[in-house]
Amino acid sequence: SFFRVPLFFMNVPMTRGKKASPETHEVVFHRATQTESDVCPTPLDSPSLSSLVADNSALRQENAELLSRVEVLEEKLAATLERISSLALSSQPGSAVEAPSPAAGVSADSTLCPPSKPTKRAVPYRYLCTEEEVEGMLPALRGASLLAVDCEGVQLSRSGALTVLQVATREEVFVVDVLRLREKAFPEALRQLLEGVETPKILFDCREDADALQHQFGVRLAGVRDLQIMDALLRIRGLVPSEKPPVLDGGVVFLRGLATCMKFFATSTVRQVELKKNVHAQMKADDRLWEQRPLSSSLLRYAAGDVSELFTIYDHLWPLVETNSLQELIVEASGRYLDCFRSKASRRFDEYERNAYLPAGVLEPIPLECRWQCPKCERWFLPLETEDGAPQHPPEAACPQCCAVVA
Repeated sequence: SFFRVPLFFMNVPMTRGKKASPETHEVVFHRATQTESDVCPTPLDSPSLSSLVADNSALRQENAELLSRVEVLEEKLAATLERISSLALSSQPGSAVEAPSPAAGVSADSTLCPPSKPTKRAVPYRYLCTEEEVEGMLPALRGASLLAVDCEGVQLSRSGALTVLQVATREEVFVVDVLRLREKAFPEALRQLLEGVETPKILFDCREDADALQHQFGVRLAGVRDLQIMDALLRIRGLVPSEKPPVLDGGVVFLRGLATCMKFFATSTVRQVELKKNVHAQMKADDRLWEQRPLSSSLLRYAAGDVSELFTIYDHLWPLVETNSLQELIVEASGRYLDCFRSKASRRFDEYERNAYLPAGVLEPIPLECRWQCPKCERWFLPLETEDGAPQHPPEAACPQCCAVVA
């Protein structure tokens, strides 16, 4: 004979035996709490509706914080298991752990490039979508000696949409929903931090971020130590590994992206790699992904991970900068990098403006009396010279960077 199962159990998904995703948690919650009133809902008055919206927002914030804590615990567990495995291997008689070989063209001297990579540590994040929440993050930012900044958006620039701002300390990441808050996302105290030079800020390729912040919200970013500039300068001097010669024909310096730098200077867990692949696929399929609301948990974790990784790269590169007394050069070059796009009266958004080569006049300023203007990218550059020292530059010729783009 069969025993009768109450019908309401049929609406509850069985998740025993596998880990439920954040989306599964949400479905389980709504279905498990279904009542007869949900089948035949009664009209809600305005105060009740406002209360439900507020409760929903609080639950989403709590869910994001819990997921962030779970990530921290998983990272600690992975690091512990890896250490246990390493100790077990090294404790075996006659066993030895093989040291990684230096990259081609780079000295094995540990003062040039430390052999071990900094361990990636998951940092908790908070999703801020109200003016009060933004005000609440300011004390943590004021107390930090170094900040990491990043932006997400749709065709991020003065002409696109800046929808998310990430500001991070070493202890916590703050993901600000700029699309919802607009100007309220930038209270005066936050503007002063972003525009001041007292607290250094690290970014990776600050050009589009600076262009969007200034022309959309009037925030003139300053006090930046750009990691892409740092990586380029250290590669030129042979202080960090490079997969190909850093300086090409004509003195052109190629730029590396964030993903490439992470391969050289940090480690990522399998979960982080899969998350990035998933989000990149979503961005490729939908170029307006960062305008969707509500933001999914995967997008929030991606945004938080993107900015927290900057500390990992910085901790690898900045000691080399200090050892070789390059601090002042990095700060000055980063300032010129900030102005590459935002100082232009108009943008062209073509391959001459957006490419993988370092623009002329960034690492070192070009004297006014001997510079020429490129008809392609409209930047000033120092022309090549003939054997007798005279400038070799026809009026229609482009700068070496734009010539590399054409080639």
